[in-house]
Amino acid sequence: MTSKSRILICDTHLELYDKLEPLLPADEYEVVSFSDYSDLLHMVELCCPHLLLVDGVTSSCRCFDLCREISSKYIIPFIIVSEVTDEIEKVICLELGADDYITKPCSPREIVARIKAVLKRYKAKFFEQDMIIRRGSLEINMTNFEVKYDGRYIKLTPKEVKLLQLLVCNPGRVISRREVLKEIWGRENNGHLRVVDSHIKRLRNKFPNTKREWQIKTIYGIGYMFEAWEDNRVQF
Repeated sequence: MTSKSRILICDTHLELYDKLEPLLPADEYEVVSFSDYSDLLHMVELCCPHLLLVDGVTSSCRCFDLCREISSKYIIPFIIVSEVTDEIEKVICLELGADDYITKPCSPREIVARIKAVLKRYKAKFFEQDMIIRRGSLEINMTNFEVKYDGRYIKLTPKEVKLLQLLVCNPGRVISRREVLKEIWGRENNGHLRVVDSHIKRLRNKFPNTKREWQIKTIYGIGYMFEAWEDNRVQF
């Protein structure tokens, strides 16, 4: 990361910028705001933010589409701020890659606290990480979030790459779904456990023929375990 964390705010009414900017020290943060959702992807590419905050999406379908687009194209954390309090919508947004979902009404200080928490988690685990993890025919490049298996690239979302990294770096250890939520999404809410299950299912579907080297094993009632054969130790 650069010396300043660049935060990009997409807000139809441009209210969040006025509320949050005074709470984010200018020597630590650069805050950019815009109001047109049709410009979102262009603005992400133009500004290269360290975090994206999206507010004011009134349509659930549009919100889901934005989550898909952001998580599939960019390796940046993003937070949804919404007046919609429906639990199902929250879970779907998280499943689609959102790092947090904040419901209104909420105080600007709470939003800032969550922004800092997400940035801290990303900075510690991913932005400053420069390594390639190898296990047999599997290669995870945490610098550019590319994954190869048997010499071919496997298309994974950033969340799937981080989940795979967590499992691969802890072979033989049972990792509970709550621990995965805390490590990857920064939360321990049991109500969002299905987010983990859906990501595990997608990972398995993208690696259908790995059992000669490793497998992601379900430990019923607890979580998951990366099980690898003895001659496929993790290499860095």
